[in-house]
Amino acid sequence: MTTRTERTEEIATHATLQAFGNSYLREIDMIEWFIPTEEENIWFGETACRIDVGTIYVLEIRRRSRIGRHEIGRIYRQTSCGWTEEAPLTFIIACCQHLQRLAPGVTDLLYRVLDSHRGMCQVIAHELNEPICPETFLEHEQTVRFGHWFHPTPKSRVGMHDWEQVAYAPEFRNGFQLDYFAVNESLLTEASATDQWISEQMRKQLGSAVALSASERLLPAHPLQVQHLLLQPTVQQLLATNQLRHLGRLGPTYFATSSIRTVLQADRSHMLKFSIPVQVTNSRRVNKRHELTAGLVMRRLAEHISFPDGFSITHDPAYATVQTGADESGFEVIYREAQGDAINVAALVQEPLDQEPSVLAALVLKSKRADQSLPQAARDWFETYIELTLGTLVELYEDYGIALEAHQQNSLIRFEQGRPVSYQFRDNQGYYLARSNKNQLIHLEAALAEAPELFYDESTIKERLTYYMIWNHLAGLIHRFDRDGLLAESTMLEWVGTWCDQKSQILSGRGKDWLEYVRSRPTLPYKANLLTRLHALDELEVSGERVIFIEIDNPLHREVRHANDERTTCLQTTS
Repeated sequence: MTTRTERTEEIATHATLQAFGNSYLREIDMIEWFIPTEEENIWFGETACRIDVGTIYVLEIRRRSRIGRHEIGRIYRQTSCGWTEEAPLTFIIACCQHLQRLAPGVTDLLYRVLDSHRGMCQVIAHELNEPICPETFLEHEQTVRFGHWFHPTPKSRVGMHDWEQVAYAPEFRNGFQLDYFAVNESLLTEASATDQWISEQMRKQLGSAVALSASERLLPAHPLQVQHLLLQPTVQQLLATNQLRHLGRLGPTYFATSSIRTVLQADRSHMLKFSIPVQVTNSRRVNKRHELTAGLVMRRLAEHISFPDGFSITHDPAYATVQTGADESGFEVIYREAQGDAINVAALVQEPLDQEPSVLAALVLKSKRADQSLPQAARDWFETYIELTLGTLVELYEDYGIALEAHQQNSLIRFEQGRPVSYQFRDNQGYYLARSNKNQLIHLEAALAEAPELFYDESTIKERLTYYMIWNHLAGLIHRFDRDGLLAESTMLEWVGTWCDQKSQILSGRGKDWLEYVRSRPTLPYKANLLTRLHALDELEVSGERVIFIEIDNPLHREVRHANDERTTCLQTTS
């Protein structure tokens, strides 16, 4: 009988293999797809992939996917005596060591992969011991157990100890108090696009629990960030001269949402987004100075825009920070509006534990009318979802030249009777405004002239829209439908392609251009997360926040071959 510990390791290892292995198959050229001979079927199944990392491995591919989310099964290593089955982590370590030889002295890839696997073990063990059936916004934020499935290290959190994971990571569902600082008003920079000022909100929240002088203002900080701040020489000098006072842990309870650093007040009145000294997936989680302005400006711009029906933005309309002479002092905090009960797409499409239905499957079943079959209900649900999400993004880009970084974690869907009824977008890091429409947008909101970093060339916008909406968002949805047996991948890709063509016929501008871009190119740009990690790039620090993009086969290409294009060669085995 399998123990709880063994089951935890099994789940985490399987998830790690799928995440890392699929990243490798998408991004690394040194692979060979082949169809095994009848004799080889015993080991390799009907489709397999050969990888040479100094040692020859063959991966059994139980399901090959046009969207790049293959189902990897058993792994075999070639020996002088034939083929022997290999443990997944041993194979992953060999691949990492091979890649690391290509970037010596630069990468910490292997460490990140193993850190991610260990993090998954922690999370899964907790969830198996304390299972939850998520219903609220916060509960869904707390159950993204496997992270970003297009990333080789989806749960890597460098900079957090085990006890900090338990205390502050969302999956452990623990609430905590924030730290607070009393800041001399001459050092405080804050702004708001509404009547919500962070220092005033915090003062009202703490009430008589703190005593401030007439010249002091109150600023919150995440507990993970406080020790980092207190060790900075400039901060120590401000503390020594009493221009800054550390007040310690105070006030109401907050809970981490799926990003870790954005926290929800227990009464759900607001959220706060902090900088923390933790590297999650591709970057250290820091509020950059230009992002503070972006939240305010976009909140003001939104007042002049007619959004598509069913769409809204969860805004970041206020910020505050301490001036220390650096571009970012580390005190930067962003105020985020309250969030209604909606489900982030990462939680919607993630792999369920054991034999549970996925969140998506449960919603589709709930939406089924008495006069519908399940496939009919699934098709109806899928079509509604595409119009609500992809339709919204195309309309915004067409009408205003506004594109959104609509990846799974930034996209939230509200449901009624299991059906998707509204789409909400969050994240002040995720706005791309077309430079070709700059004058018109500034005419709508003059403050945009002070935020030039929000404007991009349309070639860059097409690249970002394609990766975040097609590869990250829609591919995740399509994979989940297919894995749950609700709709076939090929059926959905054909339908989305037809939708793009029909939508394109009624448009004439940027939206039409992007849809044609998606449908006409044999390959599409893809953010290479494995190569980004291999070269230790922080996407918040590189120019234009553009890391490594590559081109991979386009599953929505009009001329795409519907077969999987396996090479009809056979691997020569050693008997």
